[in-house]
Amino acid sequence: MEEATSQRGKNSHTERHLIYHAELFSTENDLEVPYGRVDFTVPGEMMHSFEARNNKVIWKIEMRGRINIWPDIHEEYKITVVPHRQEKS
Repeated sequence: MEEATSQRGKNSHTERHLIYHAELFSTENDLEVPYGRVDFTVPGEMMHSFEARNNKVIWKIEMRGRINIWPDIHEEYKITVVPHRQEKS
């Protein structure tokens, strides 16, 4: 998510834009649910986490689930993505 905050007179306004979305895991098999592990790679061309006074790039993992006879779940976890480090030759 990219956030940009600007001043409009005495008011500030924040715009948010989704810059990347990927479904990391989906199942309807109840036996797969308890394990809770998924691996992923952030695409190399994407911006790393960044925070300045008026601009931010925020990465998060969002978990949603519909479970029969239980309340639905919706959890978000903010993660820090660091800049890609070039290998020395």
